[in-house]
Amino acid sequence: MKKINNLGSKHLRKRAEEQLKGKSPQIILPSSEADVLKLIHELEVHQIELEMQNDELALAKNEAEIATAKYLELYDFAPAGYFTLSKDGKIIEVNLSGAAMLKKVRSQLINSQFGFFISDDTKQTFNLFLEKVFSSKAKESCEVKIIANCDISTYALLTGVTTENGEHCLLTAVDITQRKQIELELLKSEQTLTSIYDTTGDAIFHLAVEAEGVYRFTTINRAFCNVTGLSVEQVVGKLVNEVIPQPALNIVLGLYKQAVSEKRIIRWEEASEYPTGLLTGLVSVTPIFDENGRCINLVGSVHDITQRKITEDKLQESERFLKETQIIAKLGTYTLDIATGRWKSSEILDTIFGIDSNFDRSVEGWTSIIHPEWQEIMSDYFFYDVIGKKSNFDKEYKIIRQNDKEERWVHGVGGLKYDNNNQPIAMVGTIRDITKRKLGQEAIRESQSLYHDLVETSQDLIWQCDSESRYTYLNPAWEQTFGYKLDEMLGRKFTDFQSPERAAIDLIEFSRLMQGNMVKGFETIHKGKNGNNIHLVFNAKYITDVNNKITGIRGSAYDITKQKKTEDYLRESEEKYRLLVTNIKDVIYSVDVETKEYSYLSPAFEKITGYSLEDIKKMGGRISFLKKTITKAKFIEWENYRIELSDEQLDSEYTQEEWWLCKDGSYKCLRDHWIPIFENGKLVSTYGVLTDYTKRRLAEEKLKVNESILKKINADKDLFISILAHDLKNPFNSMLGFLELLAENYREYDNEKIETQLGVINSSAKRIYNLLESILMWVRSQSGKIPYEPQNVCFTTICNEVLSDLELSAEAKNLAINHFAKDKVDVFADIDMLKTVLRNLVSNAIKFSYPGGKIDICAESADSKLIVSVSDNGIGITPERIGTLFDITQVQSTKGTLNEYGTGLGLLLCKEFIEKHGGRIWVESEMGKYSKFNFSIPL
Repeated sequence: MKKINNLGSKHLRKRAEEQLKGKSPQIILPSSEADVLKLIHELEVHQIELEMQNDELALAKNEAEIATAKYLELYDFAPAGYFTLSKDGKIIEVNLSGAAMLKKVRSQLINSQFGFFISDDTKQTFNLFLEKVFSSKAKESCEVKIIANCDISTYALLTGVTTENGEHCLLTAVDITQRKQIELELLKSEQTLTSIYDTTGDAIFHLAVEAEGVYRFTTINRAFCNVTGLSVEQVVGKLVNEVIPQPALNIVLGLYKQAVSEKRIIRWEEASEYPTGLLTGLVSVTPIFDENGRCINLVGSVHDITQRKITEDKLQESERFLKETQIIAKLGTYTLDIATGRWKSSEILDTIFGIDSNFDRSVEGWTSIIHPEWQEIMSDYFFYDVIGKKSNFDKEYKIIRQNDKEERWVHGVGGLKYDNNNQPIAMVGTIRDITKRKLGQEAIRESQSLYHDLVETSQDLIWQCDSESRYTYLNPAWEQTFGYKLDEMLGRKFTDFQSPERAAIDLIEFSRLMQGNMVKGFETIHKGKNGNNIHLVFNAKYITDVNNKITGIRGSAYDITKQKKTEDYLRESEEKYRLLVTNIKDVIYSVDVETKEYSYLSPAFEKITGYSLEDIKKMGGRISFLKKTITKAKFIEWENYRIELSDEQLDSEYTQEEWWLCKDGSYKCLRDHWIPIFENGKLVSTYGVLTDYTKRRLAEEKLKVNESILKKINADKDLFISILAHDLKNPFNSMLGFLELLAENYREYDNEKIETQLGVINSSAKRIYNLLESILMWVRSQSGKIPYEPQNVCFTTICNEVLSDLELSAEAKNLAINHFAKDKVDVFADIDMLKTVLRNLVSNAIKFSYPGGKIDICAESADSKLIVSVSDNGIGITPERIGTLFDITQVQSTKGTLNEYGTGLGLLLCKEFIEKHGGRIWVESEMGKYSKFNFSIPL
């Protein structure tokens, strides 16, 4: 170390001397010895300081060299690769680990492109990384794949930062190949698990445990959606309560709670209704706990066993059906161990034998069940025929049922099972209770005997023939009907006993029978031995052999010869009757009481009503509806009169006039006379005659109506005349009284008094004139002498003309008349009548209005009508008076607010004219407030 220091000192001295030579001498010599000594002292001190500094520098350099050596050792042998890269990616420096990572000698890597060792698929990532390091001046990282040679690749995590001057990138490369392989394995494993998760047939779900008893779906697999029919959106994020239906929900929540509390897997079977239908599944849930022991998740699965349950149910149903079938068929089963002689029986067989579980199930026990008469037979059959000859068991025999000792018939069937030496070791079979069949066979034998006796003694003709139409069997009744002996007919064809024409027809029917058809009620004619015609009705059916081949026909027939003669006679009578009822004007009919249908209607009914019998049949055979429209307290309005009709009475002879609805919509009065027909005391039908009384009935009813109308008119006229006489008498009395006073005192009266009395006389004369004019118009309207000539007119125009005529009367009372019309309305009306109505109503409003009042006239169209109202704010009308305003018998004149007089007939004329137009008139009023007269007429 000293040597190093000496060498360093010499080197420094040499450099100092060289620098000193290059400088111009500026030495200032000391002026005295003291200054020299002082200078020498300073130089010595300075020399010592320099030596000390030199020693310190040497020491620092030595330490730096040691640290550098350690740094180089750490740098080269660090586990990570260290690179210094230029901006263009060249390797400036690299440690040994970096060179080893690139599988190159360090010297070979200097000035090489680092990107050359980066794989193509991550080269873009590296380029962006390097660019970002130099641009951001911050530490950056990326993952790349390094290709050291053709077959070896390394995954590296690169971390880079720029130097202080920004010219180089200090790059650290950490080998993460092992981590990457683990990640890839984990990814592969995750993909495998995800594939299994999504492709498994079992539904898998995850539940988050939010609070005690609160569970929320976090994930489900595809199978969950498939088996439930619910979408992911309908499940994930939803509470269990929102997904699982009742009643399973309460059970499921309890089992979840049990799994959490017991910290174990819980399994159960669950059935719930989902959009896919009823889902039955085996469910299991596993609780997941965190490090604190708190349950955070439940993982569950559902294995769909719906189809299995259906199959199990079907299997159970099949087993139940088999058992029920065996019960119904009374078919028991057994197995016999031949070596031990013991047998096992089914529940059904126990029932057939009438035994219980304590019965000795041995061959001897079986023998004891057999009827005594059959015991020896069955014992020999079993030991010699079945066991000895090794044949199957198939035997019908009789037993004594043990529980009730009843004799029963059974049919046993069994098959032997053999060992390897072909020796029988067991027998399996069935035993059926055939008691009913046996009894049925006996009944059949008795029935056959009975059938034979019935056929032989029957009065009907029983027969059979072969495929060639030859008789093979005939019962004795044929002899009585045809006069032939049976031997004379058997073996012969049935056509031998018919005319050629009839035989040709019957052979066609015979051919149909031989083709597999049946015949019922077929009428034909045969010839008896005496040549007489025999009318027969045949019922026949084909017969077959064991191969189902048709071999002939058989059937029965009965003689209707007498019936045919009776029918011919009746036909002649009916023809005469038909001609009779067809040509008379009255309707002949018959009614079936049970169905209420007309079984017959003569042609006259169509002429009168327009309905034919075919029309009636299309309506269900009844015509009661023609009368129901006007019976049962219903009425027919016919030219101002009404007729009430009563219901039908069918159980006795009866005559009644009724109105019938005809096809053209008109009504006709028919006089109905019928008689009941009884059979064995029971009413079965009625026969009757309908006579058209329409003209006569109308004439009679018209006379009655006219008579009633005339009586009412006369009564009203008498009352009206008495009222008019009173109304005429009062003004005449007043006028005559004043005339008499004037005649007697005109010389004494001054002009003013004479003028006053003449005014009263004039007023009375006008009242009389107006009253007479109103009476004349009313009489003309009642007698129909006022012409009714409607035409299209504008109501507004009519109203304005009437108001113009009454303008002075309104001004005299200072009345305001307002005419309101929503629109211009044209109406089809008689102008004079409409003016009269409007004039009377407005005049009355003026008459009963106080001076200074107002009158409103409103007109509008609604529902194809003109609606007009005339209202005032005058004295009003009492409710009692409103009810008599339009009654001719209650005519009276009321004074106006200024004592104006009226005739009392104006409103009657208004009502008459409004009704002539097909309209109506009505009143609204309140005493002391207003009156409102309304009328409406069709547009």
